[in-house]
Amino acid sequence: MTAPDPGRAAERATAPGPETALAAETGPARLGAPERVAVLADIHGNLPALNAVLAEPDVLTADLVVLLGDIALGPLPGPTLDRLAELGDRAVWVHGNCEREMVTAFDGGVVPGPFGAEAAKSAALIGRAHRDRLDGLPLRVTLEVAGLGPVLFCHASPRRDDEMVLVDSPPERWAEVLAEVAEPVVVLGHTHMPFDRLAAGPRVINPGSVGMPYGHDGAAWALLGPEVTLRRTSYDTAAAVAAITAGPYAGAADWAAEYVAQHHSDVAALAAFTEIAEQQAAGEPAG
Repeated sequence: MTAPDPGRAAERATAPGPETALAAETGPARLGAPERVAVLADIHGNLPALNAVLAEPDVLTADLVVLLGDIALGPLPGPTLDRLAELGDRAVWVHGNCEREMVTAFDGGVVPGPFGAEAAKSAALIGRAHRDRLDGLPLRVTLEVAGLGPVLFCHASPRRDDEMVLVDSPPERWAEVLAEVAEPVVVLGHTHMPFDRLAAGPRVINPGSVGMPYGHDGAAWALLGPEVTLRRTSYDTAAAVAAITAGPYAGAADWAAEYVAQHHSDVAALAAFTEIAEQQAAGEPAG
């Protein structure tokens, strides 16, 4: 999710071929159920935060690292994708709304809504190989995880890359969103706030955001197998602000001040996201 206000809520360097997509879908079955899976959502081009999480011992030793969408739309998109490419076959990529928007902007299309400018700014900082890495990523991936069974991973919801469902969404809303889901566990991002709850049957987990957390400091992520642990990694935010500000992203200093030096509260974010959810439910354009 590109952050609303709060929020302007808001790769590999080689293009994926068909065999890469196939590996993302069938790799876990070939390898057997991974014992531990690290889940990183909503990195948003915040490379210093990403580096801090990737240095965590439990991420270094995880069997797989699931990248849960909204990966690169932010101040350092190219270096972020290059860093994630180093994970090789350990990475499982899922697309979010920001991947779709960056590809559209890179191709010269117009991204509707109030956050099109952010997509265009980030798209201008990536190359063709980055763009091709983002294009065609799956909306959802199911992996067998030791101790948890089949786990469905998606960015916003199992059916849309921008659907807004919140920790406090009513049971009937969750029942609608998860109506076609057979897996007992669903892991999703998009709202930048961590939670772990039962929702109309399945257990739903949101790891929070690596690069643009709401309601707390640090970079949020999750470790799965055999239990579920919501984690938070501290990093040097002053150094991160300096690194981001020194980069080529237009408005980098403002971005770093808003999302790294400080953070939006969970109360403010929930209020903004609830408004978007209501607009989506009414079939109105979300603004």
